[in-house]
Amino acid sequence: MALLLADLEAAREFEQAQLRRRGARPEEIASARRGTLEALTDYSDAITSRSWPVPRSIQLEIQLHRALLRL
Repeated sequence: MALLLADLEAAREFEQAQLRRRGARPEEIASARRGTLEALTDYSDAITSRSWPVPRSIQLEIQLHRALLRL
């Protein structure tokens, strides 16, 4: 679980770095967002598999990334 959380933090940081980078192409940003979404869903799935409630903030972040990626 700690490894999944570390992966999520790294994905978030990478996405933010892409958003701040000058000259970042839309497909690079979308790729970073897909990585963050994947890390979020992996973390959410791990929480759910333990029958724990998924924090609302994680649920909202998943919804946001799906909307940004038009999924």
